[in-house]
Amino acid sequence: MSPKGKKYTREEVLTQLAAGNRNFSGADLSGADLRDVDLHDADLHGANLRQTDLRRINLNCANLNWADMRGADLRGAELILDTLTGADLRRADMRGADLAGADLSDVLLHKTKLHKGGLYGVKYQPEQLHNLLIE
Repeated sequence: MSPKGKKYTREEVLTQLAAGNRNFSGADLSGADLRDVDLHDADLHGANLRQTDLRRINLNCANLNWADMRGADLRGAELILDTLTGADLRRADMRGADLAGADLSDVLLHKTKLHKGGLYGVKYQPEQLHNLLIE
Protein backbone atom coordinates (compact mmCIF):
# COMPACT_ATOMS: atom_id res chain seq x y z
CA MET A 1 0.00 0.00 0.00
CA SER A 2 1.20 3.48 -0.84
CA PRO A 3 1.60 5.96 2.03
CA LYS A 4 -0.57 8.99 1.23
CA GLY A 5 1.49 11.79 -0.26
CA LYS A 6 4.69 9.73 -0.64
CA LYS A 7 6.80 11.10 -3.51
CA TYR A 8 7.77 8.43 -6.06
CA THR A 9 10.41 8.44 -8.79
CA ARG A 10 10.18 6.33 -11.94
CA GLU A 11 12.58 3.77 -10.44
CA GLU A 12 10.51 3.48 -7.25
CA VAL A 13 7.30 2.98 -9.25
CA LEU A 14 8.95 0.24 -11.32
CA THR A 15 10.26 -1.44 -8.14
CA GLN A 16 6.78 -1.37 -6.58
CA LEU A 17 5.22 -2.82 -9.73
CA ALA A 18 7.85 -5.60 -9.87
CA ALA A 19 6.91 -6.48 -6.28
CA GLY A 20 3.25 -6.76 -7.31
CA ASN A 21 2.11 -3.46 -5.75
CA ARG A 22 -0.40 -1.59 -7.92
CA ASN A 23 -1.69 0.69 -5.15
CA PHE A 24 -0.53 4.28 -5.57
CA SER A 25 -3.62 5.82 -4.00
CA GLY A 26 -2.80 9.34 -2.79
CA ALA A 27 0.81 9.04 -3.98
CA ASP A 28 2.79 12.00 -5.29
CA LEU A 29 3.95 11.12 -8.81
CA SER A 30 4.11 14.74 -9.94
CA GLY A 31 6.74 15.51 -12.53
CA ALA A 32 7.84 11.87 -12.82
CA ASP A 33 8.79 10.30 -16.14
CA LEU A 34 6.41 7.36 -16.39
CA ARG A 35 6.54 6.98 -20.17
CA ASP A 36 5.63 3.47 -21.39
CA VAL A 37 4.98 2.14 -17.85
CA ASP A 38 2.27 -0.51 -17.44
CA LEU A 39 -0.09 0.69 -14.71
CA HIS A 40 -3.19 -1.22 -15.87
CA ASP A 41 -5.59 -1.98 -12.99
CA ALA A 42 -3.59 0.38 -10.73
CA ASP A 43 -5.24 2.31 -7.92
CA LEU A 44 -4.27 5.95 -8.42
CA HIS A 45 -7.25 7.34 -6.51
CA GLY A 46 -6.38 10.88 -5.39
CA ALA A 47 -2.83 10.62 -6.74
CA ASN A 48 -0.89 13.73 -7.68
CA LEU A 49 0.09 13.32 -11.35
CA ARG A 50 0.59 17.01 -12.13
CA GLN A 51 3.03 17.68 -14.97
CA THR A 52 3.81 13.95 -15.16
CA ASP A 53 5.07 12.41 -18.40
CA LEU A 54 2.51 9.67 -19.06
CA ARG A 55 3.12 9.24 -22.78
CA ARG A 56 2.16 5.80 -24.07
CA ILE A 57 1.40 4.60 -20.53
CA ASN A 58 -1.04 1.72 -20.04
CA LEU A 59 -3.67 2.92 -17.58
CA ASN A 60 -6.41 0.55 -18.78
CA CYS A 61 -9.01 -0.16 -16.07
CA ALA A 62 -7.12 2.06 -13.61
CA ASN A 63 -8.83 3.91 -10.78
CA LEU A 64 -8.08 7.59 -11.41
CA ASN A 65 -10.94 8.96 -9.31
CA TRP A 66 -10.01 12.38 -7.89
CA ALA A 67 -6.51 12.19 -9.42
CA ASP A 68 -4.85 15.54 -10.10
CA MET A 69 -3.53 15.28 -13.65
CA ARG A 70 -3.24 18.97 -14.46
CA GLY A 71 -0.76 19.56 -17.26
CA ALA A 72 0.07 15.85 -17.61
CA ASP A 73 1.32 14.59 -20.96
CA LEU A 74 -0.95 11.67 -21.89
CA ARG A 75 -0.22 11.56 -25.62
CA GLY A 76 -0.76 8.03 -26.88
CA ALA A 77 -1.80 6.77 -23.43
CA GLU A 78 -4.30 3.93 -22.98
CA LEU A 79 -7.12 4.79 -20.60
CA ILE A 80 -9.69 2.20 -21.71
CA LEU A 81 -12.56 1.70 -19.24
CA ASP A 82 -10.94 3.96 -16.63
CA THR A 83 -12.83 5.42 -13.70
CA LEU A 84 -12.11 9.15 -13.59
CA THR A 85 -14.78 10.60 -11.28
CA GLY A 86 -13.65 14.01 -10.08
CA ALA A 87 -10.29 13.81 -11.88
CA ASP A 88 -8.64 17.07 -12.87
CA LEU A 89 -7.34 16.97 -16.46
CA ARG A 90 -7.09 20.71 -17.00
CA ARG A 91 -4.40 21.60 -19.55
CA ALA A 92 -3.52 17.92 -20.01
CA ASP A 93 -2.38 16.82 -23.46
CA MET A 94 -4.44 13.77 -24.42
CA ARG A 95 -3.86 13.82 -28.17
CA GLY A 96 -3.83 10.26 -29.46
CA ALA A 97 -4.96 8.79 -26.12
CA ASP A 98 -7.34 5.83 -26.25
CA LEU A 99 -10.26 6.65 -23.97
CA ALA A 100 -12.71 3.99 -25.21
CA GLY A 101 -15.35 3.31 -22.59
CA ALA A 102 -14.03 5.97 -20.18
CA ASP A 103 -16.51 8.17 -18.33
CA LEU A 104 -15.40 11.82 -18.44
CA SER A 105 -18.77 13.25 -17.42
CA ASP A 106 -17.50 14.30 -13.98
CA VAL A 107 -13.98 15.36 -15.02
CA LEU A 108 -12.43 18.84 -15.21
CA LEU A 109 -11.34 19.33 -18.83
CA HIS A 110 -10.51 23.05 -19.18
CA LYS A 111 -8.05 23.53 -22.09
CA THR A 112 -7.47 19.79 -22.35
CA LYS A 113 -6.00 18.86 -25.76
CA LEU A 114 -7.61 16.06 -27.76
CA HIS A 115 -7.53 14.90 -31.36
CA LYS A 116 -10.70 15.07 -33.40
CA GLY A 117 -12.45 11.76 -32.78
CA GLY A 118 -10.75 11.39 -29.41
CA LEU A 119 -14.12 11.20 -27.69
CA TYR A 120 -15.37 8.20 -29.66
CA GLY A 121 -16.91 5.70 -27.22
CA VAL A 122 -16.45 8.10 -24.30
CA LYS A 123 -19.19 9.28 -21.95
CA TYR A 124 -19.13 13.05 -21.38
CA GLN A 125 -21.42 16.03 -20.85
CA PRO A 126 -22.08 18.18 -23.96
CA GLU A 127 -21.22 21.37 -22.05
CA GLN A 128 -17.69 20.02 -21.52
CA LEU A 129 -16.92 20.34 -25.24
CA HIS A 130 -16.44 24.11 -25.17
CA ASN A 131 -13.57 23.63 -22.69
CA LEU A 132 -11.56 21.31 -24.95
CA LEU A 133 -8.83 22.18 -27.44
CA ILE A 134 -9.66 19.78 -30.25
CA GLU A 135 -7.15 19.51 -33.09
